[in-house]
Amino acid sequence: MPKQAANYRYYSAILLILASVPISFAVATQLHKDQLAWFIMEGGIVEVLSAIGYLFCIAIILIGGGCRYLREHWYFIVLLAAFSAREFDLDKRFTAVGVFKSKFVLSPDVGLVAKMIGVSVVVVILIAVGKILWRYSRHFLVNVWKFKPLELAIGWAGAFLIIAKTIDGVGRKLAALGIPINETMIENLMYLEESLELAIPYLLCIAASFYFNSRPRKPISLSQKTTQYLPDQEMGVHPNKR
Repeated sequence: MPKQAANYRYYSAILLILASVPISFAVATQLHKDQLAWFIMEGGIVEVLSAIGYLFCIAIILIGGGCRYLREHWYFIVLLAAFSAREFDLDKRFTAVGVFKSKFVLSPDVGLVAKMIGVSVVVVILIAVGKILWRYSRHFLVNVWKFKPLELAIGWAGAFLIIAKTIDGVGRKLAALGIPINETMIENLMYLEESLELAIPYLLCIAASFYFNSRPRKPISLSQKTTQYLPDQEMGVHPNKR
């Protein structure tokens, strides 16, 4: 497939995922309270699809890169698995306080063993994030303005992640500052947060797919070339029929 046609396919996929954000948000605002539970609330289809999206991205990396890529770039798998676990609410399913909460270590409701395991998990995730930023942030900032599918998809995913985390619990944050906000606005921001979080893993899937499909193929050895391009075979004559 020509390079431009292949890139067009990835650009189209990015636009499709971007379009899913306002569509998901619009659908959520039109649903009744009892319908929101299965669609966009905790444990709903949007949250489940978000978690599955990260697992799908892991699968793309494992299939495209293999064991060697996994050994050298384990931090991608760690971070994606952490995002998926969070979407499945595994970070707070086994303890009274969520692992990623600031009061997790100091909480008397969390046992010592649980604290040690939780802190170890968080440290590994932080190391993974640090390695990614150290190795790739400079390259990303240089190439993002070229608007190639890889950097474009990652850029949108990063922007959506920042926005989603900013508006997460915005009602609570503003209340702490003494700023009132009505319930409807809080609900709409929650719908927007979930819609953004749904798009993030699938943008990363596009980035991973583009990366592995655009890598140079393994060069053909000299013996393979000789076998493939024998003069008699090019002329349509079998070697045994001379």
